[in-house]
Amino acid sequence: MKQRGAHISEQFPLCSEITDVGEEPLQKYIEKKYREAIAGNTLFELDYECSSSQLLRIFRLNAYPLLDQKGLVISHHLVKECPHVEKSVEFSRQFENHNGMIVQCQNCRKTRDPHNSERWLWVPSLLAECPSNISHSICGRCLDYYYPNLCSV
Repeated sequence: MKQRGAHISEQFPLCSEITDVGEEPLQKYIEKKYREAIAGNTLFELDYECSSSQLLRIFRLNAYPLLDQKGLVISHHLVKECPHVEKSVEFSRQFENHNGMIVQCQNCRKTRDPHNSERWLWVPSLLAECPSNISHSICGRCLDYYYPNLCSV
């Protein structure tokens, strides 16, 4: 039986560049936090969502600085896993914006309603089979809750 998350280990094997993970603007935010952890010899912690089509999952990233500012040890731990309680919406072409792209929050994985950019909907079928025209952004809820200082990066 293949271990859950094995595809992540294949995509990002041990000793991968830690700044290669994620999309803008989170990539720069996390890179800044890693540098601050190294320079200040302080632990950096970040909770983030990485849900499947069936389960809401919240993970905690810990970045432990090594002695003499040599780098970081990064770990990810599952801290919450439960069934989704949010109402799901079936995918249709209505989710494609004027450029033919589907915008998904890279954190909670909800999909932006192109007719109301403030509204993000749970479309689990887009997680089960990800189309090639997905573009990533971050929804307002995740921005405010998980990354309140992101805009100051």
